Amino acid sequence: VGEIMEDAKGDLWITTLTAGLNVIKRDIRYGNEGSVINYSHNPKDINSISNDEARSIAQIDDGSFLISTISKLDLFKNGVFKTQMTDLEGGSSVFKSSSGVYYFGLSSGYRTATYTDGKLVIVEDNPLNQETVYEIVEDDKGFIWMATTSGIVRLNPKDKSLIRFDNNDDVVGNPTYLTLSKEGSLVIMGS
Repeated sequence: VGEIMEDAKGDLWITTLTAGLNVIKRDIRYGNEGSVINYSHNPKDINSISNDEARSIAQIDDGSFLISTISKLDLFKNGVFKTQMTDLEGGSSVFKSSSGVYYFGLSSGYRTATYTDGKLVIVEDNPLNQETVYEIVEDDKGFIWMATTSGIVRLNPKDKSLIRFDNNDDVVGNPTYLTLSKEGSLVIMGS
C-alpha cells in the first residue's frame, strides 16, 4: 500500500505499489460485488492507469483525482485515466495545499502546478539539490513540509524560503513519511 485517502463521498482510495489503484465503496457492504474496484494498467487500453506502481493521490475540487505513479501523473475523471505529466522522475507524492497549489515530489526535488479550467498548469520545478522528495504535507500555518533523502525541508510558499532539518537536528536519518497529528505536530517516520 502506498497511500490511503478518503474522498468527499467517504470512499477509500488506496494506491498500491504493484496492483494500481483500489477503491473501497462506502455504500456497498464490503465483500459484496462492487465493494472494491481495482484500476490496473492495461497496455491495450489508453484509458487505464499509466502504471501499476501507484504512489499517491489527491482529490480535485471538481471530483476528479490526480494519481502519481512511478513515472507519470494521471488525471482520473468520469472513469477514465488521462496522463497529465510524463516526466515525474520517480514521482512519489502529490499534495494539494490549502491555497490550491499542487506539489509533486520527484526524484530530483519538487514541482508545483495549478489546476484551472480542467487543465494542469506547471508553475515551476524546484531541484532542492537533487534530493528525492518522498512525502509532502502542510501545517496549519501554511508551511509546506517535505521528507527528502537529506532530511526534512520546510518551505514558506509566500517567499519560497527553505529551512532544512537533518541528522544534526535530531531528525530521523532517512525520513520517508510525514503526517500531522490531530494536535498539529509533525510526525516523521523513516529509517
